Amino acid sequence: MALLSTAISLQGLNFVVNECHSYSFIDINSITIKAMKFFLKMRLRRVLSLSILVLSPWIVGVGLKGCHSTTDSALVIAQESLDLDGQEAAIADIRSTLEQLESEGLYGVVQLKDGESVLIHEGLGLRDRESSDPIETTTGFDIGSLTKAMTAATVLKLEEQGALRLSDPVRLFFPEAPSPLREATVQQLIEHRAGLPEYLGEDTELLTKEQALERLFAAELDFAPGSDEAYSNAGYSLLAAIVEATANQPFEQAMHEAIFLPAGIDSIGYRLAGWEKERLAVGYVEGERTGTPLDQPWLDDGPSWTLRGNGGLIATAEDTADWFDAMFAGRILGPAALAQFKAWFASSGPYGVRVGEAGGDDLTGFNAQYEAWPDVGISWTMFTSRSDYLAEDVWEAVEDPVEQLLEPVLSPEDSTTEEEEEES
Repeated sequence: MALLSTAISLQGLNFVVNECHSYSFIDINSITIKAMKFFLKMRLRRVLSLSILVLSPWIVGVGLKGCHSTTDSALVIAQESLDLDGQEAAIADIRSTLEQLESEGLYGVVQLKDGESVLIHEGLGLRDRESSDPIETTTGFDIGSLTKAMTAATVLKLEEQGALRLSDPVRLFFPEAPSPLREATVQQLIEHRAGLPEYLGEDTELLTKEQALERLFAAELDFAPGSDEAYSNAGYSLLAAIVEATANQPFEQAMHEAIFLPAGIDSIGYRLAGWEKERLAVGYVEGERTGTPLDQPWLDDGPSWTLRGNGGLIATAEDTADWFDAMFAGRILGPAALAQFKAWFASSGPYGVRVGEAGGDDLTGFNAQYEAWPDVGISWTMFTSRSDYLAEDVWEAVEDPVEQLLEPVLSPEDSTTEEEEEES
C-alpha cells in the first residue's frame, strides 16, 4: 500500500514539475509536509500511505499553481517513506530471527535502540529452568569482558582528577614489583602490552588481592613491556589493584563514584548494586546448570581477584546501553579522556564512531555483546546465559538487518563507491 500510494504521488508530482515553473507554494502546503513527517515519525505507515493517496490529487492541484521547491520537498518525504519501509522490514527480520532462536532454546535479553527510541527490548527464554521463571528485561547478567571498558574508564577518570598518569610505571604503586614488570605503565596494562599472561587462574579460584599480587609478581612475562601485545585478563586485575592504591577505596566503590554515578546508574556492580539471586539469570553450560553469578565462589566484597577488574560485573542490558550512551555523550569523561577511551574501545567508519565489545565465561555460560554507532544513535546490546546460544553468535545472525537501519543516514551525495574512493 505504501509503495502504491507513493508511486501515485510521485506521478502527480512529476506532472507538477512539467507544468509549473515560477510560482511558490503557499504556507498550507508546508503544513501538509509537516503532517506527513509527523506520520513518519510516529511510524504510522498505513496512515501515511492513505494520507499520501488521499492528498495526491490535492498536491497536484495546488502544484499547478506552484513550483519546484515544494515538489522537491515532497519527493524527499516520499524517500523517507521508503526508508521507513526498509527500517520496518529490518526490524521484522531481526524479530523473526530472535523468535526462531528462542523457540530453539535461546535464553537472554536484548535491547535495540535508535537514539531515544527503543525498537526492541525483550527477555527471551527462561531465567531459571527449575522454577520456569522467564527472563525479564530487568534480569541481571554477568557482562563478562565488557567490564574492561569500565575499568579503563575508571582509570581515565582518576587521571582527570590528577590521581595518576597513564605513563606511571607499576613500581610507583607497588615498589615490590619485580623487573621488568615494575617498568610497565598503566597505559600498557590497558592496551594489553605489559607482557602479563592471559589468566591469573580460574575465575572461580578464590584469590584475595594480596594473593593475586603475589602471583602476578611471580609470573614470567611473555615479552618485555611495550614490545608486543597479547590479551591479558591478569593485566586488568592489576589495574583494579592500582585503582585501589590510588583512590584509597575498594575497587568497586571507586568505580561506582568515578563512572557510574555521573551516568545516573547505580545497578551495575558486584556487591554494591544490591543484586539478589532471584533477579539474576542462571547460567547453563552444555545443558548443565551453573547457577547465577552470585552462586559462584566470591569473596565478601566481590568476585575473586582472578576476575576482579577484568570481568564479572552484573548489569541489565538497558543499564549497560545507557552507560555507553552517557560515555559517548561526554557525561562521564572530559574531551581529552573521552578521545583516549575511543582510541581504545572504538573505531571510525562511514557512520562515525563504531563500537564493538564482547565477552563471556566458558565456565558459567554467560556471554555479552555490545555493538553501536554512537554518532547515529543505533545500538545493540545482548546478554545470554546458555553456552549453546551465545550473544556473539546471535549478533552474527542479526548483524546485516541491524546495519540496514544505518542506510538512510547517508544521503546519496554523502555515500561513495569503492571505485570513487580509489580514484580520490
